Amino acid sequence: MMNEIYRNRDWLYDQYINKQKSAEAIARETGFCGATIDAWLHKFNVPTRDMSLSVYLTKKNDVDLSPWIYSFICGELLGDGCVVWTGSKVRRSASYSHSSKYMQYLEWLSSVFSSHGLEQSGRLSTHERIWNGHRCITNLYATRAYPALGDLRRRFYPNWKKIVPRDLILDPLMTRQFYIGDGCLQIRQEKPTVGLSTNAFDKQSIDILREQLFINNIDSTHQRGANTIYMGVKSGQKFLDYILPCPKEIENIYGYKWNCNQQK
Repeated sequence: MMNEIYRNRDWLYDQYINKQKSAEAIARETGFCGATIDAWLHKFNVPTRDMSLSVYLTKKNDVDLSPWIYSFICGELLGDGCVVWTGSKVRRSASYSHSSKYMQYLEWLSSVFSSHGLEQSGRLSTHERIWNGHRCITNLYATRAYPALGDLRRRFYPNWKKIVPRDLILDPLMTRQFYIGDGCLQIRQEKPTVGLSTNAFDKQSIDILREQLFINNIDSTHQRGANTIYMGVKSGQKFLDYILPCPKEIENIYGYKWNCNQQK
């Protein structure tokens, strides 16, 4: 005979409210379906949760972000990456998403994230649109939702606009990912110069980034017209020496950003 302890209001209240188990989890433990548990919750007038919290508890899949992957994600957020909330009301979990014209980059990104416990959500997708008369292809990637990414969402989007956190500390990995996404290399006077696009950030965020570069002995200027952090002939090579090399897996699409032998 199946376990019908769910018919005990005190027990059901304790499991659902105090222990925060989902109706599906209680159903699995008692051998019944979720609809049966929902019906008895209603019968006992146990207050049910909003949909976002129910999804969170049903699919709860938190992950501990190692210092390496945390720095990696922060670097992507300085560039083209973003973290978005899941659920419309209760802000508990968020997912990382990224768009790129290079499907190869997103495949590599998915592999890196998966190796650190952040699983891909669905499939990589491709979207086409016409912009200024030109055909544009955009590829999209997203992870599953995790509470740990919710913490990053709060840190980088405190008022729904992306910022650079005041306590952010740049390291070579983080700076490399920022450079891959929003950096450019030019050769002037036979020396490399580097630009980092900062269109997404306000002046305070840009100042924080420049301060961090200066701490690492890299001088820079803020080119307000282009909204770019610029490192000229005296600092370009220092910047390239500071960041990590281009990953082998994406060298064919982004290796040119390290190629100081290219023509102007």
